[in-house]
Amino acid sequence: MIHSNYYLLNIIGKLQRNIESNNYKGWDPYDALNSNLLKSRIGKTMLKFSNFEKMFIQFNKFSIINLRDLFKIEKNDDVYCSMLLARSYYILYLKTNNNIWKDCFLNQINYLKNKSLFKLYNHHSWSGHNFFYKGIDNSVLRPEVPEVIPTCLGIKLFHDAYQLTFDDQYYNIYNSAYNFILNKFLIEKDKIAYLKYTLYDDDTKIVLNASSIFLETVIDIFPEKLLYHKIFNLFAKTQDASGIWPYRIQNKRAYLQTDFHQGFIIDGLIKYYNYNKTTKVKKIILNGANFYQKKQFNDLGQSYYRYPAFYPTDIQNQSQGIITFIKLYHIFKDDVYYDTSKKILNWTLLNMFDLDGYFYFQKGKFLINKIPYIRWNQSTMLLALSIFL
Repeated sequence: MIHSNYYLLNIIGKLQRNIESNNYKGWDPYDALNSNLLKSRIGKTMLKFSNFEKMFIQFNKFSIINLRDLFKIEKNDDVYCSMLLARSYYILYLKTNNNIWKDCFLNQINYLKNKSLFKLYNHHSWSGHNFFYKGIDNSVLRPEVPEVIPTCLGIKLFHDAYQLTFDDQYYNIYNSAYNFILNKFLIEKDKIAYLKYTLYDDDTKIVLNASSIFLETVIDIFPEKLLYHKIFNLFAKTQDASGIWPYRIQNKRAYLQTDFHQGFIIDGLIKYYNYNKTTKVKKIILNGANFYQKKQFNDLGQSYYRYPAFYPTDIQNQSQGIITFIKLYHIFKDDVYYDTSKKILNWTLLNMFDLDGYFYFQKGKFLINKIPYIRWNQSTMLLALSIFL
C-alpha cells in the first residue's frame, strides 16, 4: 500500500489539516472528570460515592458512542499532545526542510513554554494531563503536579529548539528541567536507578517506561555514563526470560500490562545501545523485540490490546509498533524490522484511518470506536508517520 514518501506526506497533510481545523484541541479517552455536570449538585453528590470517579472514567473511555456533549465535556488543549506534535514537526522539518514545519514546531514550543509549572516549583516541568485522573490502581494525576514523561520530553524539545534558534531562553529551560528531574524524580539504590512517574509518587513504585523515556530523551544531551548504566541495570534485572517487562513494580510485586509500553522500553534501550554498544545490551533489546514482534502483533500487522487479550485494537499500540520497529531497523539494519513496521502502518491506514483526515481510537471484532481523540489518536500517529517517512 505504501508507494512513496509523497503518499505518506499526503496522509500527514490531511492529518495536520484536521488538527488545525480543531484549533489543536480535542478530547481524551480519560477526560471524564472534565465533565461540567460534575459541578452540579447531583454531580457533587455522585463524586462522594466510592469508586465513582474510576467507573465514570472507564465507562467514558470504552463507550463507542461519544457522550461528551451529553456529559458537557469540552474539547481542550493538551500539553502531552502538544509535545508529540512538536516532536513530529521537528522531525518533518529535518526531513523535508520545509519551513512550514519549523513554524509549527516553534509555535508548539511557545505554547509549552507558557504551560511550564515553573511558577509553582521554581524549575521548569510539566504535567501531561489537563484533567484530574484516577486510575484503577488508585494512582492520581493532576494538572498541577509534574510528571517525568512530559518533563523529559520538554528537555528534548527545548534542546531541539535551542539547536534550531540558539535562543538562550530555550537553553535555560531544558537545563532547569533536567536539574529538576535529577533532584526530585531520580531514585538511586545500589547498582540500579529509576525515575518516579510523578513528583509525589512513593519511592517504592517503579513505572518502567518513566525511566526508558529518560534514556530516550536526554542521553544525547547530558553525559551521565554511570547514571545511564544504572538505569539500564533496572531493565536488565526486570526483563522476563520471554522478553517482556512488567508495567510497574511496587512493594517488590510486578504488575503486567503488555502493550505499547513494551515499545517505549525498547526505544529507550536503543538509545542506550547507541551510547554503549555491548553484546549484553544488544541481547536484551533483541529479546524484547522478539516478543514484541512475534507475540504482540499478528501476521497482518494488527496489534494485541494487552497480550494475551487481542481485542480491541488500540491506535497507540499500532503507532508505537510503527515507531519501534523502524527504529530497530535503523539500528540493526535487519529488513525484518522494516517489513514489520511497514506492515503495521499499512494495516493501520487500511483499517483505522478516516478519509476526513483522522485516525480511529479502537477497532473491535465487530464495532469501531471512531472518536477522534487528539492526543491518543492523532498526535501519536503523526509522530509514527513522521518517524517512518
